[in-house]
Amino acid sequence: ATSSTAGTLLITDASIMPANLYLTTIEPGTVAPVVLSFTTAANGRYTQALDAMRLKVSFVQEALIAPAFRDGTLVVADTSSDSLSEASQNACGRLFLELHTDDSIGFPVPDGCYFNKDEGDWDLYMVFNKGNGLKPATLYEVVMNAKALAGLSTLVDVIEIWSMDDIVNKGSDVLEVGRARANKA
Repeated sequence: ATSSTAGTLLITDASIMPANLYLTTIEPGTVAPVVLSFTTAANGRYTQALDAMRLKVSFVQEALIAPAFRDGTLVVADTSSDSLSEASQNACGRLFLELHTDDSIGFPVPDGCYFNKDEGDWDLYMVFNKGNGLKPATLYEVVMNAKALAGLSTLVDVIEIWSMDDIVNKGSDVLEVGRARANKA
């Protein structure tokens, strides 16, 4: 038997970006607005994407904090909004209350949003059209409803924010990941 090398696979961790979770209430079991804040690095890949990009907000500790819709009900599965091909502006409006940035032209308008539960975590996605994604070295804030639960502390990462590369050419690539803890408990 002979063997040969077909190539090299390089797996690296995504860069870490600063991220914060600001609660508007500490009353356990109450649905209220939260602010997710993150700052992208001065990474040229934000401006080099050839196609659409995504932002993923993942609730990685649902026993401590759970996402809620605009109307205050907890997020539940919706087979009409659970994949990239079903991303819609309607889903964005159901999930996100406000979008802010320190960029002079404002937060990029998502082309659509979708959400699903993956391995027990709720993942909420924003999809940005080609040339209309996140920018490097920029502060972003996402306001949405969530239900903080008993046991939430300032010591545990409860939400991850993933800045994802070009969905056509680099669909699995993550530019940066932010891990957010509650600012109070």
